[in-house]
Amino acid sequence: MARDDLHESADIVRHKKPKERGFELAHGDEALINAVTEHFTRHIGEPEHVYHEMVSDLIHLDVHFIPPSNEHPYYTAFTTGMAERAMQAPEGAEEFTHAELMIKLPETWRTDFTDEFLELPEAEQQRHFWPIGVMKTLARFPHEYQTWLYSGHTVPNGDPPAPFADDTQMACALLTPPMIESEDFGTVELADGRRVFILQLLPIGAGETEYKLRNGVETLIDLFQEQGVGDVVDPGRPDVSGLRARRRRKKFLGLF
Repeated sequence: MARDDLHESADIVRHKKPKERGFELAHGDEALINAVTEHFTRHIGEPEHVYHEMVSDLIHLDVHFIPPSNEHPYYTAFTTGMAERAMQAPEGAEEFTHAELMIKLPETWRTDFTDEFLELPEAEQQRHFWPIGVMKTLARFPHEYQTWLYSGHTVPNGDPPAPFADDTQMACALLTPPMIESEDFGTVELADGRRVFILQLLPIGAGETEYKLRNGVETLIDLFQEQGVGDVVDPGRPDVSGLRARRRRKKFLGLF
């Protein structure tokens, strides 16, 4: 299975019953953390702070935040820990078993989840935290459910999909190649031979997910480009699935 073929995937990955098991304490993989952090630092910028896990099951998962810059005028959040374990890739895709996630957040987004943040009303907390919660859920998802995530896959927030917060129509997570203008940004090579792929999380509406299943991921990307939908999280944007892609553009942010 070629990597380009994976971009055509119309898979929607739903929650099934996880494998019965006991708690498996994870302490973290220092080599992985250092390699992925150095990779993002070199290509985008140095992380400002890290949202750490205190006690970890299966994998030790942290989320790092790179502040906005002139070149990248948005927060970049990325995981370390998802690639501690191999995913259960299908036959023909065995080389795509290790991945980490990233997401782009507006430069006004709140990323300091301190004790002061926890004093806010629950609904307000959810409006700020849901992209991070989605990343953490998806990073554990393939290990808890013995499955695989890759470019073109969509994971809904429940069945039927529910909005991630009360101020957005976004209800599903579409995984795409990283939308960064650097040819070698998409993979991180570790000294132990692991090849870690970076996947970007793009929140989409439930209708857009159905549109993708009917028409394919490339047609959905065409529609996004025509409607000016970018890759930085915009919780207030409308679901554009009621519209029709008029023509295929060459590239969406240099991809597809």
